[in-house]
Parts: sequence; structure tokens; C-alpha cells
Amino acid sequence: MRAPRPAHVLVIGLVLLFGSCVPLGQAVLHETGTQEAVTLEHHAGGARSDDVGLVPGRDARFVVELAIETTSVQEVDRDGATAWQARYRFPIDLEVTAADGKRLLARQSHVDWRDGTGDLSAITRYSSLEESRLDIGPDGGRLEVRAVFRPFEVPESAAGPLRIELGVGEDSRYGAQARLQSVRIEHALDDATNRVVGGIFMLVAGWIVSVIGLVLVLSRVGSTVTEVDLATAGDAEARNKAVLCHLSALLGYIVPFGNIIGPLVVWLLYRDRHAYVDEQGREALNFQLTLLIYMLLASLLVLVLIGIAMLGFLVIFQAVMIVVAAVRCNDGQAWRYPVTIRFV
Repeated sequence: MRAPRPAHVLVIGLVLLFGSCVPLGQAVLHETGTQEAVTLEHHAGGARSDDVGLVPGRDARFVVELAIETTSVQEVDRDGATAWQARYRFPIDLEVTAADGKRLLARQSHVDWRDGTGDLSAITRYSSLEESRLDIGPDGGRLEVRAVFRPFEVPESAAGPLRIELGVGEDSRYGAQARLQSVRIEHALDDATNRVVGGIFMLVAGWIVSVIGLVLVLSRVGSTVTEVDLATAGDAEARNKAVLCHLSALLGYIVPFGNIIGPLVVWLLYRDRHAYVDEQGREALNFQLTLLIYMLLASLLVLVLIGIAMLGFLVIFQAVMIVVAAVRCNDGQAWRYPVTIRFV
């Protein structure tokens, strides 16, 4: 099977790189766009019960808006000025029942002023909370909040209208009063997670393939050394430049892709002068390009935690191998990195 040409590798990398904009852009539009929604009928009190039709097999989520009055506040510092943060905590009871009486969802939650200000448990309750301050002072005041709860899946078996029951309990902690302004159910939601994961994978893979393609293209330009004569390894200048090819990869710990740029620049500058430098420069590039692929695979495995340990191991392995290669080249040896794919 014929190996792909360097230009083809570069084009594939650029296609992946720019193609990642499609799923990532769709994910952004999904989160910022207007969702199909049902607004439950307005009730003056803090509880309601309505029949609504949701799309089976798709996600839905509640959006609850409350008008709050409170006398409990906390002094906070905002941009060097004193401000007042209203304190409140209202329990929320959600229940979704199918037409046949089967309970599909029963969730107890609450809307809490600490969202986004240090209460990490709030992350499990709702995906976002927005406050609109109307009149808050040292004696309390009024505000409106909008809580977007995490999605739930509407079962495929949920045929016909669903019974939605929502209740807002009393604030027994801060004594705030709440009036339920509206409840919206956004439904037929698309899960943007797959788009985000796919887009990130295309972005990272595109960068790596593009870098490999660019290195392969440059390796074909202007090279005059056709055979590796390791007798030049006895030349002190050749050994020094070969050592520099390997040690320049440490630039990657400071500059993104520096581990590729460093060896590539040194190799292109001196490969025509010394066959030994040409050979070791190729070896340094091949090792760093191979590590890029290993790190991409390890990054994907971060989702199952083992990738974290793999990334740590690869970073240490990279540094150790660079130092070993530099020492061996200083002695004039024909160093070969282990577990390395020879791209160049």
C-alpha cells in the first residue's frame, strides 16, 4: 500500500482543523439559540399542575422564574464597592406523570442564592441561575431569578399529554417570600455533548495531523543529503548540532508545539552539512511527532481517568528520553528512540 504524500497529510489535517468549527459551532448555537418550549398557565401561588405534550425520546428541561422579596442580605465587595447580596433558599418539587398514571420524573431541588458563589452542590441542582436586581439594600429588597434546571429524557413510552406538577416551598432558612412568575418546559432538546466531544477531537487531531503533514512537506524541500554517513559522528560540530536537535525539543515545555518547532528548525539548518545531524534530526522529529499521537490518545482516555496517569507518564518519558538522546549523541552514537513511528 502506497504511503500518503506529505501534501495529502497536510490537507487532511487542515480539513479536520477547520471542520471542527462545524460541530463546535452547532453546539454553541444549540446552547444560545431559542428552544422549543411550552409555558404552563400562570398561577398566582407557588404551585401548579398542567397537562402538556412533550416529544418522546428527546430531552426536556424546566425553566422557573421567581419574584422574590427578602429582608436577609449579605454584604459583598463588587469592584471595590460595597453591595448587598439577597439571601434565599426555596425548595422546588417537580413531578412528571404519564397519561397512564406512571410517574416518569420526581425531583426535589431548590433555588439557592449561593449558586455560582461557592456552593458546589448547586451544580447538581440546576445548570444556570440568573438574578435581576430590582431594589436590594441593607434592609433587603426585591429581585427576580431565573433557574434553568438540568435536562431529563422523556421516555419513548410517554404517549399522550404528560401531567406536570411543580411546587415552590417556603424559605425556612432566610424567611424570603417568593411568587412563581412562570414555568417553561423547553423540550425536543438535542444533546450537544456529542458535538462538543467530536469537535474537540477533530480540533486536536487536526492540529496533530497538520503538524505532521507540515514537517513531512518541509522534509522534502531542499535536502541534498542522500546517504547517512555515520563517520561524521566523530566531528565535534556534528555531535553538538545533533545534541541540539534533541535538546531543542524541551522548548515544548514553554511554547506550544515547541517540541516540534525546535528540532525542526535545527534540523533544517544543519541537515545538509552533516549526515549525522540529518539522521538524528529526523529521529528527534519522529519521536516528538509520535508523542503527539500518544498524548492525543491519552487525552481521550482522560474521560475514564486512566488518561491522566498516561499523560503524566508521557511527559516524564519525553523528558528522560530527550536527555538520554542528548548524552548518546554527545558520545557520537547512532541513537534510536524506542516505540517511535518513523514519519520522516
